[in-house]
Amino acid sequence: MKPIAKKGITIGSLVVINQVIKAIIRHNYFDKSFRILGDVFAFKPKVNTNQSYLGNYVDIFSYPWFAILINAFVIVIAYYMYEYYHFCAKREGIIPKVIYVLLLSGAFCSLIDKIFFGGSLDYILLFDWFIFDLKDCYISGAEVLFAFALIKNYKRIEKLRRYDIAYFCLRKWWKSDVSNSWGNLTVYCY
Repeated sequence: MKPIAKKGITIGSLVVINQVIKAIIRHNYFDKSFRILGDVFAFKPKVNTNQSYLGNYVDIFSYPWFAILINAFVIVIAYYMYEYYHFCAKREGIIPKVIYVLLLSGAFCSLIDKIFFGGSLDYILLFDWFIFDLKDCYISGAEVLFAFALIKNYKRIEKLRRYDIAYFCLRKWWKSDVSNSWGNLTVYCY
């Protein structure tokens, strides 16, 4: 099986797991609430109609069309950044692969919540601070691994030129083949 198919199946599986959990909660446990670990975790379902975490604080992020647009943008950027990494690295490391899968899984879950349910069903309460769900765990896991990868590879990353990444993404978008050079512009890989 091709690596892209494996990642697609994994992403799809994580999205399905998230949606099945939410369907079970929505139909059977929506009116239930209980503590899990003392005052640390609690089960407390709530529909977040602010569309995103930022929607709680900045009005524009609570508009559905804007949140959907940002979500689609994140999916596209994540895809092309991973393609750039794969093009430069010529191999797939486990950490970038996991970041890609977790980030896209979380982004697709979020997109489904916004389009079909008008918001996210969050159900895990942490210290009475905020409520989150499995999708948020996917995204947070990707963020932690991304920070780890940045710290681990900062010497190589600081050599990257932003216009090389943009050039690669545009070439990838417009053509199916991406070569290392075009005219006198060379795509720089770390």
